[in-house]
Amino acid sequence: MSRNEAYSLPHKWGGRQCLLEVDLDVVREMKDFFSNGEDLFRFPLVSAEFERHAEEIYETLHIQDLSLSNVCNIFSTMLTRLFP
Repeated sequence: MSRNEAYSLPHKWGGRQCLLEVDLDVVREMKDFFSNGEDLFRFPLVSAEFERHAEEIYETLHIQDLSLSNVCNIFSTMLTRLFP
């Protein structure tokens, strides 16, 4: 069986759902406390301003599908617009 099936349908395989309910408000509060309000998943080597600028450029490209086959072309295009 796949992991997805094991997690989604544990009763079919003699298992039981042992996941614990989590209060998402408490999780958000903990993330804010530990990160001082910064996004913990932000790439740490760039500033928030650079990240916003890169996002703006990415949005102007209107990418329908980001994949391994086109990521280099997208990166190259973004690079020329980030550093003209």
